[in-house]
Amino acid sequence: MKKLKFIAIATVVLFMSACSSFVEDYDVSPNSPSEVTPALLLSNAQVATFATYQGQLARLANMMTQQLVGTDFQMLQQGNYTLLEGDHINEWDVLYNDIIQSTKTLREEYGEGNPYYVGMANVLEALALGIATDFWGDIPASDAADGLTGNYEPTWDSQEAVIARIQSLLDEAITNFGKGIVDNAAVPGGDDLIGGGDIASWTMYANMIKARYSIRLTKKDETKAATDALAALTAAGLTGNGDDMLSAFGAGGNELNPWDAFANSRGGYLRMSSNLVNVMTGSSDPRLPFYAGVDTGGAYSGTDVGVVNTVTSPIGTYLRGTTGDLISYVECKFIEAEAQIIKGDKTAAAAAHNDAVKAHVEKITGGADSAFYATNASEDGSSISLEKIMNSKWVAMFGQAETWADWRRTNFPTLTANPSGDVEVIPRRLVTPLNERLYNNNAPANTDITAPVWWDM
Repeated sequence: MKKLKFIAIATVVLFMSACSSFVEDYDVSPNSPSEVTPALLLSNAQVATFATYQGQLARLANMMTQQLVGTDFQMLQQGNYTLLEGDHINEWDVLYNDIIQSTKTLREEYGEGNPYYVGMANVLEALALGIATDFWGDIPASDAADGLTGNYEPTWDSQEAVIARIQSLLDEAITNFGKGIVDNAAVPGGDDLIGGGDIASWTMYANMIKARYSIRLTKKDETKAATDALAALTAAGLTGNGDDMLSAFGAGGNELNPWDAFANSRGGYLRMSSNLVNVMTGSSDPRLPFYAGVDTGGAYSGTDVGVVNTVTSPIGTYLRGTTGDLISYVECKFIEAEAQIIKGDKTAAAAAHNDAVKAHVEKITGGADSAFYATNASEDGSSISLEKIMNSKWVAMFGQAETWADWRRTNFPTLTANPSGDVEVIPRRLVTPLNERLYNNNAPANTDITAPVWWDM
């Protein structure tokens, strides 16, 4: 029962990390369980990953890419580009204390004879390092989470080195997943909240994430980025929406999807952006009633960027469900489309784009829409373009942190900075977290939110 209690309390901590004082009445520390096992470490890292990918960082990314608009309190402030060093300490701590520390401990304490657990730990660490470096640039990686051995000031690795580490972690994971079940002292099962212990799925997930962080480098070497992404997708062997790597949530209490919990307690803080609603309304997009709730007049509308208007549409049922994307078949089809257009095969790019749009419509609405497909998923080699691919991906990636990275890489969709913003351009990174500046002498003094990260230059 102690294990279950730990996981439940950890869920509270992670899903409500925006409020730091709520745990003051608990007398059991979620970071000090009486018994630690590979299963417990895996589940804890997964719950923390769910909270991260469907939490505040995703909300921020969607404000930066104008899918959502902040309309009150800290969302209004951050939507106006006031991004301070104390704003995302909780998100940073979850990444390092709950994901990277758990995965590191799992490998070091239980790695021998448990290649499947090690592989899963590697994939989760890759996801943690990936979202951290996308938002902050250079970050601790090579000696992160070494506090238990007395290293309280980890070095900050260059983003180039972090991306390389992500790919190395994923390669090692794939090798571990290739070992036989008899090579494992313990086998993941119900403690694997993502895949239920299905190693073939985890091999696929590792390759999907490899594709994401290959295409990330289009500004550094777009041909290599495209080639590497396509190779990873071929290895993944994707077949459809059933290949999605998903977060898992419950239907109430502490198990709620963070999007749902946020909407329940702070519904007035965010509204749909007029940019996204107008695009979807103009194309009669069947996903709009799932993306957005109705406004005070019973219709679908969005708030203009830089305007405080809370009578427009809130987020709808889609983001508030019992699953959330960590990486999806749809995202990978858009990666394929982008990679193919870089490689010069516009026919293949068009086919991948069309498949992505159709798959996402069917995933969200539960059925096909031939009229919508006729005008929005019928590209061919003569009509497809990178702009069309990325604009379609922007719509499909609603609610995900990936949107900010895509926009920074490609400048699509075309966005105009918030006229009420504290800076005159859309931010391209977060500043060094306050605790790192205060207590880690190796932390860089990154204070310029307009400065691009390494892969964005």
